[in-house]
Amino acid sequence: MGCRTVCLFAGVVLFLFGIGAGATGPDATYRIVPEQSELRILVYRAGALAKLGHNHLVVIRDLSGDVVLGQTPADSSFRIEFSVDDLIVDDAVARSEEGPGFEGAVDADDIDGTRHNMLGSNLLDAAEHESIRIESSRIGGEFPNLEVTAGVTVKGTQHELQLPVSVNTFDRGLVAVGRIRISHADIGLRPFKAGLGTLRVADELQVKFRVVATK
Repeated sequence: MGCRTVCLFAGVVLFLFGIGAGATGPDATYRIVPEQSELRILVYRAGALAKLGHNHLVVIRDLSGDVVLGQTPADSSFRIEFSVDDLIVDDAVARSEEGPGFEGAVDADDIDGTRHNMLGSNLLDAAEHESIRIESSRIGGEFPNLEVTAGVTVKGTQHELQLPVSVNTFDRGLVAVGRIRISHADIGLRPFKAGLGTLRVADELQVKFRVVATK
């Protein structure tokens, strides 16, 4: 499941808030704060035997990167990156926060199996591609609602995504939140399946993010 990749990319746009607020003076650089930022990927079960499986929640917290805030959205840019080995699968607390569809803790053996499949050569191929990178190529819209075009590099190949973002600011910092639905194919992946497809991962993924950055 190539969910984690996505993400990441989206969160970075947090810098946009400052832009929308009407930044003045020279360009400013912001650093992403890992302990306050988080990307969640909701992965859904599918197939005739879907009831034998469960939905998965993948969380990425160790995000790194920077944002350059210019005079306008078009003058600004961002970069974000994370290691595929840092993804967290089916954390009990995070699952409880998602509510319907993610009730109950998942068995440790099932978590290990899911993680093994996600990092394997058929999906993220962690042995050959250690990280996922997201970089902006165009930023449009007006504060507080912005549209970001970003290149998401998964397994060495860049894929273009359109990311809607809502931005806010605080003293010396920026924050961005949003959600997007994408397909595995959007990031160059194929959904995991077993039993000739009777038990499989749905093609659509939901990505939710909150990213915080400070000067």
